Parts: sequence; structure tokens; C-alpha cells
Amino acid sequence: MTSGFQTVQRVPDRYFGASVAVKDRRVSKGHVQLSGLTNGSAAPFGSRSIVALRHFPSMYEGQHDQPAIFELVRLQAENVQASRVWEGDPALTIYDSPIEPLATLKPQRIGRGWRYSIAMTNRSNHLLRDLRGTTSSGEK
Repeated sequence: MTSGFQTVQRVPDRYFGASVAVKDRRVSKGHVQLSGLTNGSAAPFGSRSIVALRHFPSMYEGQHDQPAIFELVRLQAENVQASRVWEGDPALTIYDSPIEPLATLKPQRIGRGWRYSIAMTNRSNHLLRDLRGTTSSGEK
């Protein structure tokens, strides 16, 4: 996808937060409280390869367990543009669940939090693995 954008140089809202819920049960929440601009840049993000999981389920009745696309790909970003980077103090809470071992995902430490916008061109995908036909344990 190719998309240009303008990096607006305004002070962003100082507090960004989000939460994740599954079947009306909150499983995590996080936030970052921005304190100022960093000295660094977000551009290195697009200068490295990005590994992504592409999953598109089948749209045909009775075939939802046979995805049309289920693959691990490496993306190579081109024409990376980034806004200025703001940083601040983050927090992340992962709640225990009676049915999932979420406690194993709790962070050991949390560094700084960042907020920025980025745009890039992605033309060079490299298939790392086609995952269609794998079992729930990930084995073929």
C-alpha cells in the first residue's frame, strides 16, 4: 500500500490509553503519558525488515477453518516518512484469566513509550512460510 501523509507539528494529547477485552472480560490495559519530544527519529522502524502474519479467513460457508490466506511474510519498507517522536512514561497491565495462561505475558520491565505517525510503501513481500494446513499446534 502506498500512502503519503503530512506530519502535523502540533502538540499531541498528553495521554494515550487502550484496553483489550475478550467476551466482556478485560484482559489488558495500557497507557503512555507523553512528556516531550525525543532526540531520536522513528525512521529506523522502516529501515528494518518487518515480519507479519497475514490471515484472511474463507468467506464461504462451512470453510471458515480453511483460510484463503494464512502466511508469515517479511515486508521491506520503502519511502519511509515519519513524524516527530514524542516519548513518555508507559504502563501495561495484563490481568489473570481463569481460562488462559495470560500471566506468562506480563512484562518483566517497561522502558519508554512513544507516539508517532509513520507512512511507507510496501512492494517487496517475501513469503517465509505458508501456514495453511497447519494444526492448532503450528505443525504441518
